[in-house]
Amino acid sequence: MKRFNYILIISLFILDRIIKEAVKYKNIVLIANILSISYVENSGIAFGFMNRYNNNIILINLILIILLFIYLSGMNITSRKDFIYSSFILAGSIGNIIDRLFYGYVIDYISILDFPIFNLADIYIVFGLLLLFIEINRVGECANI
Repeated sequence: MKRFNYILIISLFILDRIIKEAVKYKNIVLIANILSISYVENSGIAFGFMNRYNNNIILINLILIILLFIYLSGMNITSRKDFIYSSFILAGSIGNIIDRLFYGYVIDYISILDFPIFNLADIYIVFGLLLLFIEINRVGECANI
């Protein structure tokens, strides 16, 4: 099961890198006034928050990635759901931290309506956290029966 986890993390990471490199310095309208590719250099975290604290963000991200790897390596996780949500969170975190380490900012490019611009790695993180949240609530509901 761990091999599946690492293959998924690497595959998601590679897809994120390919897209980030493909959209560099490009702005493409896909659906007028709704969806576009708009290259943005985001030195902050979500919605540009903390944009002057890149080194602190890198340190916090590295600690979280290391802790998640330790958790996954030390646990005898047999649930495919646990591997999937953790793989998405790790792949997204690694994708964004690589940007920060090499460029000093994260490459964002997905622009939907007036929502702040984001990237595929952000989607991975949100999707993984959403799955984790659903799983925690499901387990909590089962325990209360």
